[in-house]
Amino acid sequence: MLPSKNSRMMKKAGTLDKNRKDSLRRQLKEYEATIGTLTEDERKELREWVATGNSVHDNPYSIYGEDGYPMDYINAIRYDKELCEEMRDLTSEQLAEFERGREDKDPTDPLTGEFI
Repeated sequence: MLPSKNSRMMKKAGTLDKNRKDSLRRQLKEYEATIGTLTEDERKELREWVATGNSVHDNPYSIYGEDGYPMDYINAIRYDKELCEEMRDLTSEQLAEFERGREDKDPTDPLTGEFI
C-alpha cells in the first residue's frame, strides 16, 4: 500500500522544518563567532529568538539600518535599549516634541515607500 498524499506532505514539511532548523543553527553559530562579545542575557535572548524559527539577521522591532535592510538581532536590541535609555532622560516637553515629530511622518516602508 502506498503512503497517502497527506503523509507524504507531512513528511516533506517535517524535512523542510528540519532543514530550516539546521540552517538557522548554522547561521547562529557563524553569527556568534563574528558578532563579538555578547552578554549572557544577549546570548540567551538570541538563542530564544532563533529557537522560535527566526533568523539572526532579523529583529522583532522591525528596525532597519541606514542601508534599508533589517538590522541584525543583537544590534537591533542594543539600539532599542540605547533609545529607551535616551528617552528616559528626556523631559516631558522633549517627549511631547518627539511624539509630534513621529505623528507628522507617515508610517511607510523604507524600501517600498508603501503605507504600513
